[in-house]
Amino acid sequence: INDSVTKTKFDNTYCCRESIVDALKRTTDAMIGGKQVVVCGYGEVGKGVASALKGLGAIVYITEVDPICAL
Repeated sequence: INDSVTKTKFDNTYCCRESIVDALKRTTDAMIGGKQVVVCGYGEVGKGVASALKGLGAIVYITEVDPICAL
């Protein structure tokens, strides 16, 4: 089930980003807008998280070790 197209394209991009951003808000109790944030990895989850954080006004930096994913 983890390799299904639906999970890869939908859950990893959209659901994970919402869960991660929600967890950041709950645990830090800080405003995200204007903060500098590093996202490690630019796969489906990293793309979603970077997009969500940028939408909240964060300054997003991305690190990626795979040159193909970095494109």
